[in-house]
Amino acid sequence: KSLDTFTNNINTACLPTGLLRKFPDNNLQLMIQSGAKGSTVNAMQISCLLGQIELEGKRPPLMKSSKSLPSFARGDTTPRAGGFIDGRFLTGIQPQEFFFHCMAGREVFPGWARFLALLEFSLKQLVWNRVNLSS
Repeated sequence: KSLDTFTNNINTACLPTGLLRKFPDNNLQLMIQSGAKGSTVNAMQISCLLGQIELEGKRPPLMKSSKSLPSFARGDTTPRAGGFIDGRFLTGIQPQEFFFHCMAGREVFPGWARFLALLEFSLKQLVWNRVNLSS
């Protein structure tokens, strides 16, 4: 909970008042607030910080060696070793932070694969039924 409070405090201080260029002079904020592209989450990840990474609703698990990644010490329980990313995309993130971020991104793909397979099947059924109706 304290990391969530920390993240929320930073995001509140950063957006929109903490930006170097404020809306409407900030093109990213202009796109987001006009609804053309992006979301507040994108702005936070670019301008503020990424925050806590979760895999299946939890912090990244420890390996058998009691490390979250090989670059951390055995038994390290710091927020960074537990998947907290205090970096932002504007200034770049550390390799370990990038790896955690990629792990979280890969978690989404199996759900999309099932969704796309179901969508493809539904479209084939729709076309097949349409052909049968017209003949």
